Amino acid sequence: MTNNTHTLIDKIMRFEIGDDSAQLTFAKRLARENAWSDDYAQKAITEYKRFVCLIATTGYSHTPSDQVDQVWHLHMTYTQSYWQELCGEILGKPIHHGPTKGGLKERIKYHDQYQRTLDAYHALFGQAAPEDVWPSVEQRFANAAEFKRIDTSQHWVIPKPSLKQLTLPIALTAALTTAACSEQSAENPGMMGALALLGAIVAVVVVAAVVVSLSASKKTASTSTSSKKASNDGAVVAAPATSSSSTKSKSPDADSSDASGCGSGCGSGCGGA
Repeated sequence: MTNNTHTLIDKIMRFEIGDDSAQLTFAKRLARENAWSDDYAQKAITEYKRFVCLIATTGYSHTPSDQVDQVWHLHMTYTQSYWQELCGEILGKPIHHGPTKGGLKERIKYHDQYQRTLDAYHALFGQAAPEDVWPSVEQRFANAAEFKRIDTSQHWVIPKPSLKQLTLPIALTAALTTAACSEQSAENPGMMGALALLGAIVAVVVVAAVVVSLSASKKTASTSTSSKKASNDGAVVAAPATSSSSTKSKSPDADSSDASGCGSGCGSGCGGA
């Protein structure tokens, strides 16, 4: 690593996004919008800066993890901090963000590019990227199309149970129903029938939950195979532009790469890279 590279990395890592004296700082906004802890939000910001280091020092496109991409999305809304301070003053060139064009070729490209980003991270920083922010290629794209923006004041968000999680409730329901029926059968035949009906209803509900869980699992699996829809393919990619003049007509949410050669794609419904 040359002295110039080391100096550039140091500047990027010391760069502060937004006003730290604000009541709602960048880090707190990030944590709030993603339901992250303050510590995890800070870690994601650090990894975002390392992602910027990769773009600035390698000279070719990179694809971030979804977590890093969320930091990137938010940073671009702080337009002065992003375009003027980071891109203009520190990097000396713009880094644009845009969506995938879709299709199998794009999906393969961004899968490969994400792996190349993980490899470049290890080469530059001398350690593997932390898995809680940079998951494997398979995990990175497995549920990319399932992320939705939800108003939690109007909707509950309840985790879907897995088949393994439902095994114990099913067994307990069967055991309790059998025990109750056996105890009441001699004294009150009518009660036995009622309990049997209740047990049947509970069983139907549990089975329905299992079916829903399995269906969700199959749907998730299909998103990581070739059956995934073209509009959900890809990931996010960034590359430095070769000319700073390209920023004057390019917005942060641009839909495609520009003539300078910086490209992007997003498989999780984001605005691109």
